[in-house]
Amino acid sequence: LTEGEVGEGTNFRVQFRPQPMSPSAGTIEIVEFQPDRRIVSRSDMGNMKPELTHVFEEVNGWTRVTRRIQIETSGLMTLMSPLMKVMVRRRNADFLENLKRLLEE
Repeated sequence: LTEGEVGEGTNFRVQFRPQPMSPSAGTIEIVEFQPDRRIVSRSDMGNMKPELTHVFEEVNGWTRVTRRIQIETSGLMTLMSPLMKVMVRRRNADFLENLKRLLEE
């Protein structure tokens, strides 16, 4: 949605394959951007407003990637928060495992 290079203030429209209890479309805004160090984004996915933080650190010649997800919910999604925590934790682990595999290829 935003022209030019990616940085703070960049907005994206996203669409996901629908998952149980997951919205399938929304927007993402980059709210903090430190190249090669840290990216923070906030999303508007209807009744869910996730904030994702990615931190990249050099450790013994390798890059450690830390990914943190915080989700603000409203409406019926608030009732699903306990279940969502379990699902997000599992999907986060899957995301990082897939990222590692792709980078090592």
